[in-house]
Amino acid sequence: MKKKVVTALTVLTILGGISVDIPHPVFADKIEDKDREINELRAQESEMERNIQVIEGQIADLEAEVDRLQGELEDAQGDLDRLEREIEELNDRINKRHKRIEKNARALQLNKNGVWLNYLKVVFDKKSNWEQKISTLTSISKVMSSQKELIKQQERDCTILQNKEEVATERIASTERKITEINRVREERERLQADLEVQELELAARRALAEDEKGALIAKREEAQRAAREVAERQKRVSEERERVVAAQQNVDATSQSTLGSQRRSAFAATPSGGSYSGGMQCTDYATAKTGIGGLGNAAEWTASAQNKGYDVRKTAKPGDVAVFAPGQAGASSYGHVAVVDGVNPDGSVSISEANYNGGFNKRTIFQNDASGYVSGK
Repeated sequence: MKKKVVTALTVLTILGGISVDIPHPVFADKIEDKDREINELRAQESEMERNIQVIEGQIADLEAEVDRLQGELEDAQGDLDRLEREIEELNDRINKRHKRIEKNARALQLNKNGVWLNYLKVVFDKKSNWEQKISTLTSISKVMSSQKELIKQQERDCTILQNKEEVATERIASTERKITEINRVREERERLQADLEVQELELAARRALAEDEKGALIAKREEAQRAAREVAERQKRVSEERERVVAAQQNVDATSQSTLGSQRRSAFAATPSGGSYSGGMQCTDYATAKTGIGGLGNAAEWTASAQNKGYDVRKTAKPGDVAVFAPGQAGASSYGHVAVVDGVNPDGSVSISEANYNGGFNKRTIFQNDASGYVSGK
């Protein structure tokens, strides 16, 4: 019964010593770090919202600029269309005038001095009368005057045509520049919008990740707290069971002490310490009754027998041990002697109690090396 109680107490002591170190402060610190990270990301998102308003204003300005350039492009295109029509009309007029000039030129033949030879033949022909000559000279004068006017008009229209073509070329270049500028503004607007979308998505993703990690930490903390509660409850049950076992052991010890006291009283009723021994109890019987260690043969055999049976045999004593004396050692008989260690004194000496020594029950103090060894219970 006593061994079972001791074993149960040992197991409960081991179980009672098991604990789980739940790093609640570590979880708290990590969750607090995540809260700070989430708050910082939210602040960045707020700042991003303000930046978005600014950039949206810039985008609106760019769109207005595109509209303005588009209007200018339409005006320039209208001017270009008008110029093209005017140029077409001038070209048509010049071409028609050119044909007319060519027609008039074919009717006349000029020499190197610019004289109208065909008409001069008529004027200087002796057969022609003065009326014909005057009519011919008048015609020559009219033709020459008309031709000169046509040439002047042709030159003037060609100059106008050249100027309009130059203006049209400039209009075309201006239109191309405006188209390039419109494309540039649109690309800038698209880039700003794309950058905003990327930044918004990155911030949202980072905050979602931080919130997920915070949730995981909270779940781990709750799991750790649950485990800690289970450990605390188990330790409480172990502690209660240990108290119950200790109480049972105390009852067993009290019963053992009562039984041993009865044996002592019956064995030594007439033999106080140092008196004659009349109970017949051997030293080995007393040691067995006192410590529960026994079945090891004569006292001189206890050291070897105890080692063979797995008892702890040492050179130093502790309370509850059996001190073993070899034959002739410290007053032992030829069979040897055993005694019970009642205590170890501060100076290293050992207090023992013993039976069948000097004729009866006895208590005395010895040195550690007075005994050949000390046997402890299992």
